[in-house]
Amino acid sequence: MLETEYLNRQNMVVDSVTKKLNYQVAVQNALEDQESQHMINWIEDKVNQDISNLDQDEMINVCVANLKKMA
Repeated sequence: MLETEYLNRQNMVVDSVTKKLNYQVAVQNALEDQESQHMINWIEDKVNQDISNLDQDEMINVCVANLKKMA
């Protein structure tokens, strides 16, 4: 009877530790996802700002040059 109770408590400890570790891994993964998404958004914003700063004539010239390269 004592051995059964000991094993039950040992299983409870293992379950608790496993849940805690799983939680910490999930939090770490969520932080990494958030950081990478933030970096992607920051890069997209910078590119969009640079594109919006180009004047229309320059954009047309760049597009024409790109089309000539593709042809």
